[in-house]
Amino acid sequence: MPGITEREKATPAMQQYYAAKEQYPDCIIFFRMGDFYETFCEDAEICARELEITLTSRGKMANGESIPLAGVPHHAVETYLGRMIQKGYKVAICEQIEDPKKAKGIVKRDVIRVVTPGTVIDASLLSSDSSRFLMALCENKAGEQIVGGKKARKENLSLGIAFLEISTGEFYATTIEVPDFLQKKEKDSQNFLYNSILAEISSFSPV
Repeated sequence: MPGITEREKATPAMQQYYAAKEQYPDCIIFFRMGDFYETFCEDAEICARELEITLTSRGKMANGESIPLAGVPHHAVETYLGRMIQKGYKVAICEQIEDPKKAKGIVKRDVIRVVTPGTVIDASLLSSDSSRFLMALCENKAGEQIVGGKKARKENLSLGIAFLEISTGEFYATTIEVPDFLQKKEKDSQNFLYNSILAEISSFSPV
């Protein structure tokens, strides 16, 4: 992200882009500009490489360097979205939210949609021969627990693991008991713990 000075000197449209990027820093921003969704700066370089599209430039930064630009036609955006998702990227769609013909000054834009590999549900973006599962881990520390309405002492740490395939509704969950000797901070203990978790996941995981 550019510094404050760079943003202050940017055009109104680029200020909107920087604001969207600040709000979604881990996403590629598809920024609607007329008939195209455009990407800028590092996003543009990534898209040009991954989508094999032309990398050009628009205007200059305060330091005189050109602003990298790569764009895709709005009518084909789903195709390009699918390709980015398949490569593991998250994409935020920053759309024009008012009619450009009626806008007074710069057209208002806002992020209306975020597409990630684990949360995509659009049929056009899904592969028929593979699943996309979200995984969540929940730590349940040792100490007093409520079991059957009564307090009970739980000696070991346990981990809850859950998988969800959002497009089909498939859901899987299990727990792993973590013995005391694996809760140490030593590197060998930690590596053994991670390997144990992965082995447990592999034993029941649908992926």
